[in-house]
Amino acid sequence: MEQLYNRGKVTKAEVEQALRESRLKNKYIPFAFDLHERLPEPRQIVSGLTHGAVTKERAARLLAEWGFSAENAALLVAEGTNARLAVHHALTIAEIRQLYSEGIFTRAHAEGLLHGMGYDPADTAALIASWDLLAGAAVTRQAVSIVRSRFVARRFDEKQATLYLDSLNIPAAARERYLKVWTLEREASVAVLGEAQIVSAHKKGLISGPDAMARLTGRGYGEGDAKILLGVKPADPVPK
Repeated sequence: MEQLYNRGKVTKAEVEQALRESRLKNKYIPFAFDLHERLPEPRQIVSGLTHGAVTKERAARLLAEWGFSAENAALLVAEGTNARLAVHHALTIAEIRQLYSEGIFTRAHAEGLLHGMGYDPADTAALIASWDLLAGAAVTRQAVSIVRSRFVARRFDEKQATLYLDSLNIPAAARERYLKVWTLEREASVAVLGEAQIVSAHKKGLISGPDAMARLTGRGYGEGDAKILLGVKPADPVPK
């Protein structure tokens, strides 16, 4: 009958008459009738708080009407609030990590900020330790990259590269893998003369005409264009 009342199918008087005809004592009819008004379920209340549909105060009142104690209602309100602030929370943590890793924030400053965001000492210590590890790894990768570029560019030999890698505490097996790959890169990166250098060398008589032609065509120039670069008409033979 209360469901029918909610749908506008019966009147309040008809609901009360039905309650009088039930086994319920008449003195409880007003209280029973109040149950026709349904409350949002607890999960809906928390979701509404997360999406800004209800305030914290109203959410707490609704949860209390469901029978939650003040302590447990506060827990659910905190859950909804944290979910709403999750994106901002994640961005804040990322900023703290970046500023700490860059040395702008001291360890004590970072720990204070984390404590203010609700992290206990154990969680804070774990975060700081992981950030230290990641920051150290990033510096090591950067240093290894510098050693690689200098070695491939023939700025120093394998012995010097080994010394640098050892100073970074790179394990022997990893060091050997690095040097093996870098050596292949080094052997494959052979510098060659550019177009202007080839033409200049030909004019100075340092290379022959056919050699200059072969170098230019090897760089993708057609025979006619290569002759033009060497100052030869396309129809004429290339002088030796």
